[in-house]
Amino acid sequence: MKNAVPSSVSQCLLLFLALGCGHGEESGDTAQAVSEGAASGKTAPATSMDGLPLFLIAPDQTVSETGELWIPFRLGATLPGVPVLELGASFDPLFFRIGGEQWSLSPEQEVENTGAFGLLLRLDPSQRGDAMLGFSTRPRTIATKSAAVTLRIQRHVKLLFHVGRNGKDLPSDSAAVTARFGLKMEFVPLIDPLPLEIGAELPLRLRFDGPGLASVLVHVQFLAQGEGQEGVHVHTRYSDPDGHFVLPIHAAGIWRLTAMHQVRGSGGIIERHVAEIVFRTGEK
Repeated sequence: MKNAVPSSVSQCLLLFLALGCGHGEESGDTAQAVSEGAASGKTAPATSMDGLPLFLIAPDQTVSETGELWIPFRLGATLPGVPVLELGASFDPLFFRIGGEQWSLSPEQEVENTGAFGLLLRLDPSQRGDAMLGFSTRPRTIATKSAAVTLRIQRHVKLLFHVGRNGKDLPSDSAAVTARFGLKMEFVPLIDPLPLEIGAELPLRLRFDGPGLASVLVHVQFLAQGEGQEGVHVHTRYSDPDGHFVLPIHAAGIWRLTAMHQVRGSGGIIERHVAEIVFRTGEK
């Protein structure tokens, strides 16, 4: 896997629309986070401060003729969340993977904005297939009632999605989404979930610093789509002694899996790690 950004993805990853790269005029293909504008209709801003549930939502459109694909940040405990109007989180790292290549993307700026935030991927026409975006937020320290305890929160988020052209190609099995991403805590699907049909089963493994996490509670959210299938469904599962568990794909829609793991550090610090994975499946 590559850590350097190739020519098809610019080193400029910006978090609002009107900010320049600082390297002259923009040229070539870029991956940049931009403002969605004030079109969300929300009157109260959603923020991504201090460990609140920031995640990415699976896009529901194929790549445009210009190679653009909009992937919004969302905020909330349940699907589909609300637009993020103030981005308080910072990322380390932020990865994109498609095919056999993985690139590390470094945001140039982290700023507040009145628009809603997301990633606008501008891809080369040759880039298509099942892909993955992932990030870890920088640890944030949270005040607690006990002066002797310091809580430090870090989120590790993955989004699996299909990069298609003109709606003509469908997801197909890809090792790009089944290989580990390298986040400190992550859900690793053992088979590609994107092409799975309704009635299939998806095996996953929850890892922390490499090994599987045993007996961890996994919260499963499912946003059903299709006639008579609307609404969010929630249930839970536990990982086995090796961190494995199986998710039945019972209908088409968007899935969001969340798990938490805490470790005690030195000086009374409790490190809380939250892993999430979001993907759309059951639609083939």
